[in-house]
Amino acid sequence: MKKGLTIPKLVTVAFILLLVLVQRTPATFAQVSPAQQTGGTLTVALGTEPDTFNVYTSTLAIEDVFINGFYDTLFVEGLDSAMHTKLATNYAVSPNGTVWTIDIVHNATFSDGTPLTANDVKYSYDLLGLSEIDHIQVVDNYTLNFFLKAPYIKDYVLRSIFANYYGKVLPEHIWSKLSDPYSYKNQNPVGSGPWILDKWVQGQYLTIKANPNYWGGRPKLDEVIFDFIPSLDTQVLNLQTGAADMIYVDPSYVATLMGVPNIKMVTTPQLRNNYLAFNLNRYPINVKDFRHALAYALDTNTLVHQVLFGFGTPGQQGWVTPGDPIFYNPNVTQYTYNVAKANQILDNLGWKMGPDGVRVTPNGTKLQFDFLTASDTPTELRTGEFIQSNFAQIGVKLNVVPTTYKTIISQEFAGQYSIAMLGWFSISVEPSVDMRWHFLPGAFFNVYNYNSSAYNALFAQYKVATSFDEYRNDIFRMQQVLSDDLPILCYAFSPSISAYRTDKFQGWVTPVISDDTFQGILNWYSLMNLQPATATAASNTASETMTQNSTAPATSTSMPDMTWVAVGIVAILAILVIAVVSRRKKTS
Repeated sequence: MKKGLTIPKLVTVAFILLLVLVQRTPATFAQVSPAQQTGGTLTVALGTEPDTFNVYTSTLAIEDVFINGFYDTLFVEGLDSAMHTKLATNYAVSPNGTVWTIDIVHNATFSDGTPLTANDVKYSYDLLGLSEIDHIQVVDNYTLNFFLKAPYIKDYVLRSIFANYYGKVLPEHIWSKLSDPYSYKNQNPVGSGPWILDKWVQGQYLTIKANPNYWGGRPKLDEVIFDFIPSLDTQVLNLQTGAADMIYVDPSYVATLMGVPNIKMVTTPQLRNNYLAFNLNRYPINVKDFRHALAYALDTNTLVHQVLFGFGTPGQQGWVTPGDPIFYNPNVTQYTYNVAKANQILDNLGWKMGPDGVRVTPNGTKLQFDFLTASDTPTELRTGEFIQSNFAQIGVKLNVVPTTYKTIISQEFAGQYSIAMLGWFSISVEPSVDMRWHFLPGAFFNVYNYNSSAYNALFAQYKVATSFDEYRNDIFRMQQVLSDDLPILCYAFSPSISAYRTDKFQGWVTPVISDDTFQGILNWYSLMNLQPATATAASNTASETMTQNSTAPATSTSMPDMTWVAVGIVAILAILVIAVVSRRKKTS
């Protein structure tokens, strides 16, 4: 005879059921509403238009949003800062640590319908040309062996090689036919990502549509329209009237949008490195003591609080921003504002103050430079003028030349500058990827012409570290070398400030870390999760506003949705009550 469930067994079953419910409670995407809606067109107003979708030559932060949507990597950093598989499904490492076997998904296709295979992965990594890879072997359509030059530690391999921002998997059948892949504008991208370029009317707008065949599941939105609107006043007006659903906000416009119904503002980590770029091929900029004097002459505290309206923190040298919770070194050399010390350094160099208030070097060179200043926003213009006034106190004259970031970047690549204002969003899950491209001799973005034997040696050394602590410490030491040499002068780390309407769409993901995937709320996760807002969701968030903090602007955090856990607990209690009552009836 079959026995029924006893009370102890019922308790066990109930406990297991409760665990299952807890495990299934969404945590990573807790901001997504349980009621899944699909469809709709999101409209984003942008001040800057992309120039290229070639991952190797992209220099504008907004281009990363598109490139991340068009292409996939093997691995990706999640919202929890851990590494997760993307195109890769699993991996195995040989006993000697030099051969990594990677399996990839079987159902990925490019947007032209061509299947994505291991040959595309090999082609893309051969084109990328990472120095850590000796060669790659295709085992079959969905398996590769990566033969590395050394047994690099796991964290380095996953972050710097397999989750490398530049390691996007490209379609071999298209790119292999190009005469020069590195100069290809790629304005009609074909990728395996969740988004497809639909239409681009240059100077006006660009539309992307959801990839219905995306192997990872299509986005909930149907399409996103990016309107290119240089005027910040017009962007703000469009957001207020509903013509735009999301914009990036210059600090000078925050007060305008505070408290406006159906509009919410959020900040994300201090991931933007705002700095002065120095052309080290030019005298006297190539004199390190002179750059130290400039660092002491810059009042970064006042700049952040008065010019940036408190959004950010005073710059610290070393490149890595405090938005990086793992590799940021807070203990590099500091250059506290000290005009007397700055003047003393220049006096010691024998650079005399002229009658016009401008110093002159012993060979007759005046400390007078054209200063390429970003004019994309009012705050950037004020920043340029503030720096100009600071340096005038030590006899350095800056001739402010307002221009756009695109112009600044083109002149830097041509070597046609002395000092320029620049900003760089952290784009890598491991900062040495950026540090390689900026500060190694001959690197793509080493427009500073920086070459340090100490830095170069550390860069070669850290890759073969035998422990994570050793590996991170070497990156810390590289930051110290940069802080001493000052090929750039960081004046502020600033957050991304975004504003969006709450009455049309829900599901924005506000990250607590910063890299290429998490550039503000217009990130890969948001674009996958956004969906039409329900009436309840819109009314609950209509009055939300942003809180401002002078050192660490607020970031959104969220807790898992416990609804199903509560329902499960009630159901379990009901089962137990019924069981107890039934048992009593049988024994009475």
